[in-house]
Amino acid sequence: MSAGAAIRGRVADSADRPIVATVLLHEGFLSQDQWAVGLDDDVARVATDADGRFAFEGLTEGWYALVAEARDHGVDAATPVGVSAGIDANVRIEVRPLRADESIVGRVVDESDRPFADVPVRWTRLIQSSAGGFRMGTHVVRSDADGAFHCRAGADAETNFLATFADGRTVTAQRVRGGARDVLLRKPATPTFSPILVPSRWLRTPMRR
Repeated sequence: MSAGAAIRGRVADSADRPIVATVLLHEGFLSQDQWAVGLDDDVARVATDADGRFAFEGLTEGWYALVAEARDHGVDAATPVGVSAGIDANVRIEVRPLRADESIVGRVVDESDRPFADVPVRWTRLIQSSAGGFRMGTHVVRSDADGAFHCRAGADAETNFLATFADGRTVTAQRVRGGARDVLLRKPATPTFSPILVPSRWLRTPMRR
C-alpha cells in the first residue's frame, strides 16, 4: 500500500464551539470494548490548535479510529475513518461535557513540587464488558506543560495510576474515585528499585556435621 493519505479534522462541541484536545489515532477498527479498555502509549497522537483543528499525515490506505481527549469533555465511542492514498479525509469529532464523576484530574510534579511535563501516566481499572464480565482496562496519558493530566473515570470503579519518569523512578496513586481533582504524583527523591528475586538455593546455609 502506498503512503500519502491524510486525516484532517476538527474537535468541537454540540454547538460547534472549538475544543482544544489531544486526538489519538488507532490503526484499524476499534470496537466499543477495545475503546473502553483503552489504548497504549504507542498510538499516534497530536494536539489540536486553538480552533480545535488537527491533522495526521503520511498515512497508508486503510481504516483508522480517532479518539479525542480533553480535560472537561469526552466522547462515548471512537470515530472510524477510511483513507485512500493522495486523498485527505475530513472529519468532525463531537465531544460532550463530562460530569464531574466521569473524570479524574491530577498533577505530576518534581521533588520541589514544580510541574513536570510529558510524563507518561498509566491508569488501570476493571471495566465491564458489553458481553458480560469484566476486563482490566489500561491507558497511557501524558502530563501537559503545567504537569496536569486527566482521564475518564469509570462509574463506581476505582482507578490506579502509575507515573514513570525518564530515569526509571515511579510513583503511584491507588484506588482513586471518579470526580477526584487533586491526584498528586510527586517524583521520588531517591531511585525506585525493583525487587530482585534470588534463587532459594543461594540462601541455603550448609549444614555442619
